Amino acid sequence: MMQYLRSGLRLSPTPEQEARQEIDRMLEQAGWLVQDVKNVNLHAGRGVAIREFPLERGFGIAEFRTSPMPRIAVTVDMIATGTDIKPFEIVFFMRMIRSRSFFEQMKGRGVRVAELIEKPPYLWRIDRLWDAYAALEQSKVKGAGSRRLWTDIVSLVRFALHQEPLLEPFEEHVHERFAAWIAKQEAQGKTFNAEQRWWLERIRDHVIGSIEIGRDDFEFTPFKENGGIGKVYQLFGEELWGMLEELNEVLAA
Repeated sequence: MMQYLRSGLRLSPTPEQEARQEIDRMLEQAGWLVQDVKNVNLHAGRGVAIREFPLERGFGIAEFRTSPMPRIAVTVDMIATGTDIKPFEIVFFMRMIRSRSFFEQMKGRGVRVAELIEKPPYLWRIDRLWDAYAALEQSKVKGAGSRRLWTDIVSLVRFALHQEPLLEPFEEHVHERFAAWIAKQEAQGKTFNAEQRWWLERIRDHVIGSIEIGRDDFEFTPFKENGGIGKVYQLFGEELWGMLEELNEVLAA
């Protein structure tokens, strides 16, 4: 709860309070019902999130590794390398991760679960889940039976949460978004030469495989072999940075 000084001035929210408010907002947008722990109704909806779920005194990393509760854990920083905890079901990034090494470490904590859920009794591979939806709702599913990318989990989650009416491969989604973005640029009088278009298409392809692109990504294939960050900056100038932010937002949205 927001605190007040005797003078009537309101204290600025702490980073933790701001993070909690943002988490509540995003959970509600995703269809969760966010409730206070003192007024919990687990039957109020399909998904109920409880604020500040009480843990027993002394509950720590060891208990988190073995206990079925909590199902969702939030941290404003990274979990350090060497911390041995159970695999996550979801890794949710509240902010842009500027360091590639940090991103790989944080992502690795989440994708470890793939090794477990692909084994009995779960057998939950992305392609199996995709084909299961196709069997249940064939008219709403595209790309059944074809090879899946790990980024297709984004499409699965959005479809499961009823954020999208169709389940389509993430690659197809990005291609559609990219074509619409190009058309919008051209309608506004912006044109791209063949070389610029090549780089834009490679940026699109990178987003398909990684969900987003940052400056550090230009140090890797296929960008590095074609001049890397220096070349793409030469082609687009200072507009590059705003364009990357826009493409990250538009293509994966």
